[in-house]
Amino acid sequence: MPENKKILIRIVIFSICFAVFYGWLLPHFDVSNLQLKIIPLDLMLSYQSTDVSRLFSMIGVQGMNQYYRFIVVDNFYIVVYCGLMYYILKYLEQNTGRFGKIITGVRWLPMLVGLTDFIENLNTYVLLNKFPEISDKAVKFASAITTTKWYAAAFVVGFIVCFIFFMILRNVSWKLKQGSTHTNDNS
Repeated sequence: MPENKKILIRIVIFSICFAVFYGWLLPHFDVSNLQLKIIPLDLMLSYQSTDVSRLFSMIGVQGMNQYYRFIVVDNFYIVVYCGLMYYILKYLEQNTGRFGKIITGVRWLPMLVGLTDFIENLNTYVLLNKFPEISDKAVKFASAITTTKWYAAAFVVGFIVCFIFFMILRNVSWKLKQGSTHTNDNS
């Protein structure tokens, strides 16, 4: 089986898994309640001790137990979205000609996002276990990791979008050149 076909099959499999996690599993275990303005730490760009205390107080013991379960599910989700982004970038690297060769290795960028997300989950677990005796240093570190995760994710997704745009432009340009060459040959 050709390499591109194998990569596309993996992209489809990871996309289906991504849809299952994003559409069903994560919402099922989520502690969010937008009506009550309850937003979990991993969805915030940054936060302070007051935000953590407010969140944990609002969700209570039952919500904190739900949050533990969410962290477990989220760790599996990390594997899924990292795999999906990895194979998308690998496909793009292999199908953009010289540009893809120049940026070989960019496919590993999603692992940075996954690593920061995993560290974020560990920090959230620690904060949940230490509540209500949470130090400001622990919250600042956790918040910095969360901010890093979101910036890294935005960078990787932006890179994928730009890469796809480049690939489309490259293919359109190539087809236009082929069409004009074909037209000149018929003249």
